[in-house]
Amino acid sequence: MTGPRPGSRAVSPDGLAEFCRKHGIRRLDRIAPSPEADTAEDLVLVASFETGRTPGLLGLGRLERGLSDLCGRPVALVSRFGRERNPLPFRRAVPPGAPENLHAH
Repeated sequence: MTGPRPGSRAVSPDGLAEFCRKHGIRRLDRIAPSPEADTAEDLVLVASFETGRTPGLLGLGRLERGLSDLCGRPVALVSRFGRERNPLPFRRAVPPGAPENLHAH
């Protein structure tokens, strides 16, 4: 990333950690498949949840909105468990490039 995008704001690591603790997110990764894709407006985040705290579809939507508010830009949130269990191979594929870890505990 070369700088903040219009409408985005710096996210405090403490604010992100608090959000993750509150919602049972054990690990949160940002996927940047290529430098070209990194210019897109949406952040693509993959979350691993604590045992027994994995939300359903509506819960994921609420978390996605909360993260969008926190980041000041659109966020697409995917559950790591759901992504790995998806029967469609193209949905499981990991994009090229290493994910950037944003939170882990």
